[in-house]
Amino acid sequence: MHKIDYLCKAISFYVKHLFMNTKKVLFIINPHAGTGKFKKIEKGIHKYLDKDKFTYEITYTQYKNHASEIAANALDKGIDIIIAVGGDGTVSEIVKVIVNQNCVLGIIPVGSGNGLANHLHIPGKIKKAIEVINEDHVERIDTVSLNDNIYASIAGVGFDAFIANRFDNWSKRGIFTYLFLIFNHLFLYKSRTYIVKQEDMIIRQKAFLVCFANSSQWGFNVKISPESSVQDGFVNVCFIKKPNLLSLPFFILFLFSANLNNVANYVKIYKLKQFSVETDDGLAMHVHIDGDPIPKQSKLDIKTNPLSLQILLHNFI
Repeated sequence: MHKIDYLCKAISFYVKHLFMNTKKVLFIINPHAGTGKFKKIEKGIHKYLDKDKFTYEITYTQYKNHASEIAANALDKGIDIIIAVGGDGTVSEIVKVIVNQNCVLGIIPVGSGNGLANHLHIPGKIKKAIEVINEDHVERIDTVSLNDNIYASIAGVGFDAFIANRFDNWSKRGIFTYLFLIFNHLFLYKSRTYIVKQEDMIIRQKAFLVCFANSSQWGFNVKISPESSVQDGFVNVCFIKKPNLLSLPFFILFLFSANLNNVANYVKIYKLKQFSVETDDGLAMHVHIDGDPIPKQSKLDIKTNPLSLQILLHNFI
């Protein structure tokens, strides 16, 4: 009798999963992201992921841009959802592969800054982030093309790109490394004059840094463009003037309180769709995309890709 009960339960289990049409999920974990939370990830996935909705695999990146290679292979295999487990850099590597594809992005944010995840209200705790995945609610958001690159959050030239380049070469991650580099170079770095062209409009502006914001923040909840939306079809181009020593504390306060856009003396923001960026001296610029430096560029061609990325979110952005 016990054998018959066991056999019936087994048949019921396989029949249930045969007709449930579960979605295939691939977790791409960057073991070097942030502060080492990845050690808890596999345990959290096994414990909290809804097995009635999803079948899943887990893989780890081993070198820079490996997430892009893994994501490309996943598309060929018909994976439905790719979960970026890492920071903005890991997300960016996956985004550029699955944009305009029939594949959905999810995020478990365990990086240093987690700018896009913060903007989209994706929780930093593993259990809560997996609950967002379990909701299986898909939204479409904009992405941005910058020369041969694609990103979903934020890019920039000038001081923040210079710091991103230095940060990339440091072994220790986290906000304290960022702050050390910022204050070490803040008063030595010189502003430049940037020329932005969109159709028949030309903007010529001296700036300490220029951000091309799809989302609102760099990370660490430091909001450089508080009014940015990932669903409006625009890039917020933010020209930031260099603060002096006396105004620096107020500048930092406005950054962390999401009020920087109200400081007219230090910030000018333009909403653009397709434009180019150069400097008046014609020299190459430091550039970062989602906090990761790319090779210096003499000219940037930037345009929005409206609603080109599918992503798992809470149903309230």
